[in-house]
Amino acid sequence: MEQVGATTIMGMAELSEGILYSCGSLYNIVVLFIQEAVFFFITFQAMMFYIT
Repeated sequence: MEQVGATTIMGMAELSEGILYSCGSLYNIVVLFIQEAVFFFITFQAMMFYIT
């Protein structure tokens, strides 16, 4: 559970870093956001699967 939380926080940090690195490029932000959303969804599904 803690490991999942840490991974999510790391993912958020990477997302923020990615946005800064892209110098505000809207396309890059959208791509990063979609990747992060998919990653979060998969992580959440896995977490629910292990709990139940």
